[in-house]
Parts: sequence; structure tokens; C-alpha cells
Amino acid sequence: MGQTVAVDRHEVEALPWHRFAQRTDILYRIVWKDPWGESYAGVLQLEPGAEIDRHRHRSGAHHVWVATGTCVVDGRNLAEGSYAFVSPGEMHGVEAGPEGCTLFYLFLQPDVSREA
Repeated sequence: MGQTVAVDRHEVEALPWHRFAQRTDILYRIVWKDPWGESYAGVLQLEPGAEIDRHRHRSGAHHVWVATGTCVVDGRNLAEGSYAFVSPGEMHGVEAGPEGCTLFYLFLQPDVSREA
């Protein structure tokens, strides 16, 4: 069965921040997770100059929107309102600009049939 998830700004702001890879300069909030915890949506906040090293996900795809600030995704400068897509298996990384950035992202695994 499908569902609708709607989270207003105040509910998002009330969600806890988590450290990304035990770092203090990159934080994230999970806004939505599928029942299996494999696909999710979240907010990622990078302090000025913070960098997520290049890496790959074998089967998951990323959709990333720059909500505030600027960043570099694989050599491409992206400002507020920009979008990036990373297909499964592609190397990718993110570096925050001089003012830092806030990103909204989706990490989506392929749809597989499962019993709930």
C-alpha cells in the first residue's frame, strides 16, 4: 500500500541532526525512510569548505538540490537552486563553498518486490 508523507518546515527543524561519518563539519537529518531503511530523503548541512570524499554506491542513485549556499559536485560549481543527479555506481563527492551549503537529497535504491 502507498502512503503520503508530508512534513512541514517546523517538523523538519525539530528533527535531530546527526554527524556524518563522525565529523562535526557535516550534519544530516533524515526526513523520510522506506520501511526497509534502504532509500531515504534528508537534509545535509556542510560547513564552509567541508568535503565528502569521492565514493560510489553500487546500486543507489542520488538526487541533490542545493537549498542554500554553494558547493562543487565533481568539479561543477552549483549555487542555490541547482540540482545534481548521480547514477548508481558513479564516483562522486561534494565540497562546500566558502559560505557552506545546505542540500536536500534523495538516496534511492532500485525498486524491488518485497513482502511487508
